[in-house]
Amino acid sequence: MSEGQSDSQAVTLPRGKRVARAMGAFGSALFVGLIVLVCAILVAVLAALAIGGIASANEPLRWGTYTETSYTCIPGVRNGCSSFGTWVSEDGATTLTDVRLDGGVETNGSIRTSYREGGFNSDADNHIVHVETFSYGFVWAPIALLIAFFFMFGGMKTIRKHVRRRQRARALRLARKQSA
Repeated sequence: MSEGQSDSQAVTLPRGKRVARAMGAFGSALFVGLIVLVCAILVAVLAALAIGGIASANEPLRWGTYTETSYTCIPGVRNGCSSFGTWVSEDGATTLTDVRLDGGVETNGSIRTSYREGGFNSDADNHIVHVETFSYGFVWAPIALLIAFFFMFGGMKTIRKHVRRRQRARALRLARKQSA
């Protein structure tokens, strides 16, 4: 409040601005801290999945043909549809029934798929087969996401610089306004 202004003439800020000003640096630090914590947890999970995928890459990968028998959707869930069917290995020695497909079938209802019995993320435990595109995804997908996170952290440094620059400019404007 400048000289000559009474309390009734004081400028009242909207509630959001008052809360933001009251939170100040503490609120910013808390928000950034939460973002860093969530990112750290995601990176840890992705690293564990990548390490597990690499460790189980030595497990035998069996190829076969998947034939769809049913298609089930969960109402109200985005991308909540799954294809269930029968998988027969190329040598005919193994047949899996009521197995879920990770991917989509071709127009004839069949597709070449892979199945990995053991390992970190066992297809036998999950009762799932994978289309060719996703057969090695358990290794490359977490690694690709880890690389994306590291680039994102570099972007966060740029964002922090930008925020600090804006805060300094705001502080200079307020100082000029108060001195005038």
